[in-house]
Amino acid sequence: MNIKPYIDKRVRKILTDMFGVSYARIAPESRMWLDLGLDSLDTVEFIMALEEELHIDLSGYELEDEMTQLKTYDEVLNFLVKHHKTTGLGFITKCPVCGSPNLKDESSLLTEGCSCPACGWADVDAGGAIA
Repeated sequence: MNIKPYIDKRVRKILTDMFGVSYARIAPESRMWLDLGLDSLDTVEFIMALEEELHIDLSGYELEDEMTQLKTYDEVLNFLVKHHKTTGLGFITKCPVCGSPNLKDESSLLTEGCSCPACGWADVDAGGAIA
């Protein structure tokens, strides 16, 4: 399954909502820090927003260091896809509301979204049927 479109949608949402970047300015070759205007403080906030939006952990020193070295939007996407593949975990590994670990797996992410049978939480912005 190609998870890149899901990641792309989420990263674009962060850039437009948090940092006011115009959707039209976000292209694969866009330089995150020069073309999109993020500075060093924004980098920290961006990483934290990625963790929250994608429900992943990028807190390891090596991951944070690697993340700050990425130059273009496409490099960021490829890093997140690679991190996803090497961890072997779906992006949403536990419910952000109740902490239950029994969410839908990544194979249904793009078409059905995610939901938690324990508390009823639904990721209504995931795409597909829930969106």
